Amino acid sequence: MTAETYAILCGNCSSELKGSHDPSPDDLITCPGCQQSDRYEEVQKSVLSHAKETAAVAMNKRMRQTASRSRLITVSGGITKVRPHRWISTIKL
Repeated sequence: MTAETYAILCGNCSSELKGSHDPSPDDLITCPGCQQSDRYEEVQKSVLSHAKETAAVAMNKRMRQTASRSRLITVSGGITKVRPHRWISTIKL
């Protein structure tokens, strides 16, 4: 598996965050676009939550596509969408 780097964006205005390469958990991160700010630890939690939800939605879509071709499996219900987050990543699955 190869390592990939993704940008961290503001969930409000989609501006890319810039900062130290090795911030401490209590460092304050501020969006250059809308001036929203948060502790680095909270930014990490929000980005991780966004990435997990994005991956879950992508897997759900793929499973539904696979199951829709089967005569043995019935698919019901809708696809859950990724909820808004204060901080997001550029991950695309």
